[in-house]
Amino acid sequence: ELGAGCGAITRYLGELGMSLDAVEGNRRRAEICRLRCNELENVSIVHANFNKLRLPEATYDAVFLNGALEYAGMFLPGSTDDRSALLEVLSRALSSLKEQGLLCIAIENRLGLKYFLGAREDHFGREYVGLYGYPEEIGIRTYDRNEWESILASLGPEYSSRFIYPFPDYKMARAILSEDFIDRYEHAYSNLYRVLSRDNSVPVQSAMNEFLLWEGFQKAGQLPQFANSFFILLAKDGDRLNAACPYDFMHFSGRGRKPGYRIRTSKSAGREVVRKQSLIPGQKAETTGQLTHDLTDAEYISGPLLVTRWTHALVNADRGIFEECLREYYRYLKKYWSENPGTEDAFDLLPFNIVVDENNSYRRIDTEWHVHLPLSPEFILFRALLWFPFSNDCLLYTSDAA
Repeated sequence: ELGAGCGAITRYLGELGMSLDAVEGNRRRAEICRLRCNELENVSIVHANFNKLRLPEATYDAVFLNGALEYAGMFLPGSTDDRSALLEVLSRALSSLKEQGLLCIAIENRLGLKYFLGAREDHFGREYVGLYGYPEEIGIRTYDRNEWESILASLGPEYSSRFIYPFPDYKMARAILSEDFIDRYEHAYSNLYRVLSRDNSVPVQSAMNEFLLWEGFQKAGQLPQFANSFFILLAKDGDRLNAACPYDFMHFSGRGRKPGYRIRTSKSAGREVVRKQSLIPGQKAETTGQLTHDLTDAEYISGPLLVTRWTHALVNADRGIFEECLREYYRYLKKYWSENPGTEDAFDLLPFNIVVDENNSYRRIDTEWHVHLPLSPEFILFRALLWFPFSNDCLLYTSDAA
């Protein structure tokens, strides 16, 4: 691991049982990393200047560059420019891999959507620095998708690459989409509802609805170009890339949940099944007298979410259409109650858990919660109207929408 920092990822990789060399050039961060991994005998912390470090040839199964390559120009101050320094670091890392080795990169996108929404550039703390093209060569620089294509091509035809997209960014991903999934499923953007961009220092405030922007980018074939971050995998063997990330998508529960209820939801490539698993190894779904946490596998249903239709009605400030959306939804709830004698699984029958198919029929998804209490269509309608504003406050409080 090159650029281990204070060891957050180092610790995780060590706990997975990897025999790991973690390299960090800053002495204070290296010492923090060492303390963090102190009892892990399989982890070695190396405090070294990258320019004076000789990586062993053809030795490692994997090399990780997590939030490090943007500083390549600082690692190699004698380079002619930041891109040359980046290529030199990549070349050294690739040379240290075994024939079947894997290079793993995590880095921000210079053209990430959050920067257009007003978030500050992650490394400079100022708006628009990356969007303007980093006018100064000072050793810190990220790259957009097209720039990365050119950089990877410079490494030679023997290497295959794979782009994977974490949202809102790689630092604390809530959703991860593969490029193949985005290409094959026209409604892949539906996975990004309520996954909002962030500036880790100040709130991102914009009058634009981020979810509808992702929808527009998907329809234009440009969603990958504006992802806030990239995961990039490189290997000589394409099968190695497939094995490293065999998923179409993954979702992770937020920190608002109790640990016993935190899960990973995923769809494997080539399978139309959605699987839910506890994020805590060995943790079973919790059950109480009034609640059952159901992690049963389910069919994957592709299509636009009902909440997409609601949001468009709100954007268009058309009260009549929005009211009709609510009436139609309420009719659906009452029909569901009349056709299902037990409604314990209806607690989360909300517009972001309903897909509208090509016949304009509602297809419910995500039956994770079973609540053993009296429920009614009116209660679920209330829940829908309670939750909907959370992702649309910027629209609800404009004069036109009011």
